[in-house]
Amino acid sequence: MSPAAIAALQRSADELTAILESASIGIAFTRDRIVLRSNRRAAEIFGYRAAEELVGKSASIMHADEDSYARFATEAGAVLNAGESFHADCQLRKCDGSLVWCSVYAKAVEPDRPDRGTVWMVEDITDAKQAVLTLQQSDSLLDNTFSHMDQGISIVDGELNMLAVNRRFAELLDFPPALCAPGAIFSDFILYNAQRGDYGPGNVEEQVRSRVALARQFEPHQFERDRPDGSVIDICGRPIPGGGFVTIYTDVTKRVRAERALRESEARFRSLTELSSDWFWEQDADLRFTRMEGQHITGDGPSFDSEMGRTFGELGFEVSGDAATYNALLQQHQPFREAVLRCTGADGTARLIRVSGEPLRDAQGDFSGYRGVGRDITREKLAEERIQHLATHDGLTGLANRVLFHEMLGLAVRSARRNDRKLAVLFIDLDHFKAINDTLGHDAGDLVLKEFASRLSQCLRGTDVVARLGGDEFVVLIQDVGDAQQVAVVAHKILAAASEPVPFNGHACGVSASIGICMVPAGAWDEQSIMKNADRAMYAAKEKGKNNFQFFDASAAASTAG
Repeated sequence: MSPAAIAALQRSADELTAILESASIGIAFTRDRIVLRSNRRAAEIFGYRAAEELVGKSASIMHADEDSYARFATEAGAVLNAGESFHADCQLRKCDGSLVWCSVYAKAVEPDRPDRGTVWMVEDITDAKQAVLTLQQSDSLLDNTFSHMDQGISIVDGELNMLAVNRRFAELLDFPPALCAPGAIFSDFILYNAQRGDYGPGNVEEQVRSRVALARQFEPHQFERDRPDGSVIDICGRPIPGGGFVTIYTDVTKRVRAERALRESEARFRSLTELSSDWFWEQDADLRFTRMEGQHITGDGPSFDSEMGRTFGELGFEVSGDAATYNALLQQHQPFREAVLRCTGADGTARLIRVSGEPLRDAQGDFSGYRGVGRDITREKLAEERIQHLATHDGLTGLANRVLFHEMLGLAVRSARRNDRKLAVLFIDLDHFKAINDTLGHDAGDLVLKEFASRLSQCLRGTDVVARLGGDEFVVLIQDVGDAQQVAVVAHKILAAASEPVPFNGHACGVSASIGICMVPAGAWDEQSIMKNADRAMYAAKEKGKNNFQFFDASAAASTAG
């Protein structure tokens, strides 16, 4: 093979390694529920700094508790032992004890032999648990990366027993199906090759003995084999921690010229890239794009011509999140993982991408740029933001809902105690609202609620919090107040706003408000008591004829309780 062809093949290998290292999906191999192998992403998901820290751990420590692990093991075992791919979205535990939502894919190497091990693929879906993207992940992901790759794959254990082979392995090396069944012995493959002349003339037994002895050294290896049928197979093997190795077989028959070798390399590369990203890119030392393949980065055309020679920044992308860490990694020429970049188009539409990159080095070891992959996550993020908004806001008025209000009240109470400040909670119930619903219908009632929500917000400061608890009940949190008189001024404004009629189809919808006020710390320090006291005060306002406000009186409440 010519030097140019060799260089092209080496570049192909480098590109493939970069893609696998940049993959956003964690991959692990377990046996007897112990992690025997992990890629770097899997370790990162569980909070480890390196894949080696995860290897040797029991799978049980990655679950929230023993009960959840037992349920998971039972469910997964039933599926895997049946020879099926297992998939579940579940909460797993990181090494620091925190929980992370993961989408887990698994397939037993050999269902009838649990000791043969299981391949697991783990994706962190914490930030997108309810997003549409996770639903689009196919149960066939494992098959796409193993059974249907362009390369043949074989996995043997420390005793050179075959753990698994894929369909392409049998096709490339022309092995019969019976020989490729799980549990086959490595030496049987060597014997089959020797008997049909794959190794050339010579003593068959000696050919088998020498090659088996070489394999038992479990050393990394890569070479090309010319087969009697004229095909050429590139064979690349890497040892597995704990014993055994994985070998990848690639048909390089057509790589007789460097140009063709490069084209075929890029075709295989694209097929792998599409499994984990939208496009592949390379940059020079000035971080300007020199190569891009896949989907168009800005989404405005079919080619990358307009992006070549420009940086992310010149294309309008800015870091969304921890820009300091990202920029520091670039300055230090270090790898970066899943950086989120945002760009706003001329029409105001935001576009978000997630990129990962590895530094490139020239022959002298000097930094020469970056190579990486990227994915458009705009739809994922928009769905995520919409889900978050719906989870914390009232769908009718757009105000904070009960969940968000209690969270913000808790924060405010803790801050007030820490800084020796006061706050007030106003519980508001609209008077005569049911009559509007009963006489004019729910459309009128909804209009009144939305209009009151708008007026209520206008009565408050930007730092105050207003929420709808449900029905015609609202609540206001006023932080950093001086005294009750200041709160009373706000209450008067709210009463005035509520009493202003709301026009609806020629009718004037009139309501008023009853307001209960709990001063903190005079009323209570815990959120539950604060809300209960404000509610009691509101009912006191109702009893005094409605359309007024009452402060919670702790002494009066105690007297009544007594």
